[in-house]
Amino acid sequence: MPSPTTLDLTSRGLTELPVPAGDLSGVTELHLDGNALAGLPDWIGDLPALTTLSVSCNRLTELPGSLRRLTGLTGLQLGHNRLGRLPDWFGELTALTDVHLFGNGLTALPESFGDLAALRNLHLFENAFTEVPPAVRRLRGLTGLWLSDNRLTAVPEWVGDLTALVRLALDRNRLTALPEQLNASPHSPRSGSTTTRSPRCPGASAASRP
Repeated sequence: MPSPTTLDLTSRGLTELPVPAGDLSGVTELHLDGNALAGLPDWIGDLPALTTLSVSCNRLTELPGSLRRLTGLTGLQLGHNRLGRLPDWFGELTALTDVHLFGNGLTALPESFGDLAALRNLHLFENAFTEVPPAVRRLRGLTGLWLSDNRLTAVPEWVGDLTALVRLALDRNRLTALPEQLNASPHSPRSGSTTTRSPRCPGASAASRP
């Protein structure tokens, strides 16, 4: 029997992941959303074909170092966990194009985050940022940036230099003004009026949510 390409363990009530019995070398997508996982096992870093890892709506407080081996990962979904910070090696995942970090306790991003040159969509809403993370300044290919429901009091002028940006969500912050460059350009991203709503955790009990 050939190795599966998708492993879906969504909403199974899991508190930990056992060591897999079969051959998972061909798995490209791993879905673990809506469980009660407090951590991820090291063996996930040994899935050479993995391109999508979705672990939203769990209880993660940190990411294991083994994930840095997933250099082919393009999609990473970590929304609604308890991640107070990201590891410094996060920027080594240079194939990432879509990152979901909403609904955590994040106040900053590591400097290495700016090394994610392939990143196109970054979901940072429902965190505790008081400023737009400086590392975002180097993400020149970014097309979507979601920062709703944070504690922002200002938007730096350099956001206007992210010329690929077409969607900028800033609602429900503490802003009183936007940079002149964002207001003046006819090609500036849509901002401020975009309504961002947190997706519901699939089948998760209240106990498994942050």
